[in-house]
Amino acid sequence: MQEENRQILHPSFRGCRDQMLTMVLLIGLDVYLYGPRPAIIILIATVFAVICDLVNALFRRSRYDISDLSSVCFAWVFALMMPASCNYYIVIFGTVVTVMLGKWVFGGWGGYPFHPATFGFAMTAICYSSRVFLYPKPFTKLSLGIECTAKLFRSPAQILKLGGTPTVDLQDLIVGDYSGPMGTTFFLILIAALILLIVHREFSWHASGSFMLTCAVWAFLFPRINAGHVRSLMYEVLSGGIAFAAVYLVNEPTILPKTPRAKLIYGASVGIFSMLFTRIGVYALGNCFALLLVSPLSTFLDNVTERRSRVYVMNADEIEASYAEMSTAEAEGSPAASESEQEPAAEETQEGSDASDDEAEAVEAEAVADIGESVEESVPEEEVSGEAASEEESVPDDPDRNGEEEEQ
Repeated sequence: MQEENRQILHPSFRGCRDQMLTMVLLIGLDVYLYGPRPAIIILIATVFAVICDLVNALFRRSRYDISDLSSVCFAWVFALMMPASCNYYIVIFGTVVTVMLGKWVFGGWGGYPFHPATFGFAMTAICYSSRVFLYPKPFTKLSLGIECTAKLFRSPAQILKLGGTPTVDLQDLIVGDYSGPMGTTFFLILIAALILLIVHREFSWHASGSFMLTCAVWAFLFPRINAGHVRSLMYEVLSGGIAFAAVYLVNEPTILPKTPRAKLIYGASVGIFSMLFTRIGVYALGNCFALLLVSPLSTFLDNVTERRSRVYVMNADEIEASYAEMSTAEAEGSPAASESEQEPAAEETQEGSDASDDEAEAVEAEAVADIGESVEESVPEEEVSGEAASEEESVPDDPDRNGEEEEQ
C-alpha cells in the first residue's frame, strides 16, 4: 500500500514536504516578531504559485498534479528571503518569476539548471533593490496594508558591504534579534533544520558543509572590519544568509551533483563566489548570484570527478532479469546444441563433395570412351591391335588401376 502511494505521489512530494515543515517554524517566529504580515506574504506566494501551476497545466493541456509541492516550496523560499515589510505586489512579481520563468520555462520539476528561487530573488533584487534590502526591526508590529509605513533599517550584512561595523551584539546575531530577511536571521533554527533534513536523508552534508566551511575560512582570512578575525567571522557567517542558503538553496536535489567529491567541489565553489559577490558585487547577499553561476556546472563536476572504471550495482529485479536473459540465451543457443547442429552440416558437406567427385569421374569416363570410339573409327584394326599388344608387353599390370577401370 505504501509503495502504491509513493507511485501516485509526485517525486518532489517528500523532499518539499520536509522542507516546508521546517519553514513553518521560521514563519511562526516571523509572525511573533512582526505580526501577521509575514503570514499574509507567505499566503500570497502560495496562492500565486498554485495559479502559475494551473495556468501552465491549461496551456500544456496536462493534468494538474496536486502532490507536486515544488512550486509552493520555491515560492516559500523566495518569500523568506524578502523583508517582512515587503509590498505585496513585489511578492507577486517574484513568485511569478520564480515559478513561471525559473521552473516551467525549463520544463518543470528537475529541468531547471539553477534553483528557481535564486532566479526569482535575483530578478526582484534588480528591479526593486531600494525596497528589498531595507528591513524593519524585530518586535515592530507592521501594518497589513499594501504599503508598509514602518521605519526600515539596513541589515548587518549591508553595513559590512558599505564598509561599516555593525553594532549588533553577537548574542542577538545567534538568536536572530536583528534586522534582516524574514527567514535568514534565525541561525540556530536553520542549523537544526539542516541536521534534521540530513538525518532524514533528504540532504547530504557534503555540499552544505563545504559551502559553510569555505565561507567561514574566507571570512576569517580576509576580514572586512578591524574588530579582529573572529568577530569578522561571526558577522559574516551569522548575518549574511549563509545558513539559509546552506539549507534551502545549495541542496536542491535536482541540481546537486551526484558524487560526493563533486558535491564537495560544488559547495566550495558556491562559497567562494558568494564571498566574492559580497565584496565586489552590488548587493550584500551574494548567495543567489553565486548559485546562478555555479549550478549549471553540476553535471560537468560529476563527469570530471567520477572514476573511469564505473561499477554498476544492480538491484534485485535487475539481477533476476539478467539471469532470465542468460537462461534464455543458453536454451536457444547452447554449446552442445551448436555442436550437434554443426555435425550434420559437416556430414552433408562431405556427402555433397563425394557426390560431386563421382559425377566428375563419370564425366571423365564418358569423355574417355568417346575419344576411344573416335580413335577406333579412324585407325585400322591391325594397327590398333599391334599397339595394344605392345602396350600390354611394355606396361606391367597395375592391380589398383585395374580396379579403378572396373569401377568406371
